[in-house]
Amino acid sequence: MKKIILFLALMSVLAIVGCKKSTACWYPIDGGHINLDQVKVISTEAELLAWDDDDSYKKDTLMNGVISKENIKAAINKIENSSKSYGHVSYHAEIKFDNFSVKLQTLNDHEYFPNGWTSNKDLIKLLELWLDAKKDVDSML
Repeated sequence: MKKIILFLALMSVLAIVGCKKSTACWYPIDGGHINLDQVKVISTEAELLAWDDDDSYKKDTLMNGVISKENIKAAINKIENSSKSYGHVSYHAEIKFDNFSVKLQTLNDHEYFPNGWTSNKDLIKLLELWLDAKKDVDSML
């Protein structure tokens, strides 16, 4: 009887140890998810261009490069320290998972940027949302 109990206890321990809980990290995207455990390289890319209200031919590059705390902070400082009022903006931001790109659509263009026109406050909010999206991915790694 002791051998049967010992055998059942051993089998129970082996069953528990052998059944690993899934540790896959799934990042949600439009229409599905990406398994971050299968991704080798994660990178970001962002560009934010703004045109002066007074001169539609003069554009400022507020950000061009990777999404990082330092780059976002530098772009926000440019906006806050500028005496200009930006009108028209052009922006692009994405997170790349190996060769698959996910465009960051964190703001509704029609709500915040009707016809491409915006305020400096909206630009700062956009930059902060890009950084939050990058932090979300980083927290899953």
